[in-house]
Amino acid sequence: MTTDKLKKTADYLQGLGFQVGTEELSKVILRCGSVTCETLQEGLKNLSMVGLSQQEVETLLIRLPIVLSRKRTDTNNKFKYLVEEMNRMPNEILSCPVFLMLSLDKRIKPRYQALSRWRKEKQVTREYSLSYIFLPSDKVLSSRFPGINLKSGG
Repeated sequence: MTTDKLKKTADYLQGLGFQVGTEELSKVILRCGSVTCETLQEGLKNLSMVGLSQQEVETLLIRLPIVLSRKRTDTNNKFKYLVEEMNRMPNEILSCPVFLMLSLDKRIKPRYQALSRWRKEKQVTREYSLSYIFLPSDKVLSSRFPGINLKSGG
């Protein structure tokens, strides 16, 4: 990123309330890498449209700013699935923002469907956190849920 683009991004972030010289501003700028100011603006607008408050968006920006570079439809589809199919609250993303970086069709849907079948078979009503379900490898997930079939279709 050029010095001019970096300054423009820093100025934009300051306009959002990030203070010059703070650890939060430094983290966001360092983690954004080559994400342009325009991409940040579009990403922030998109996250606001899916129901996150300005404060929640800022928290997400500090934790995982690269999420703002995701395509609008990709992010919207993940939020829609999270809320409508999985009955989760949008702010739950804040506890596991990397969820937005996972593939909806290759990771999120198959695991959720497999877990739903497993819970029904085992008569388990407990809810599990997004990070507990989606972040571990298939091997680790299988050890957490003995007998789960990750290969079976929905």
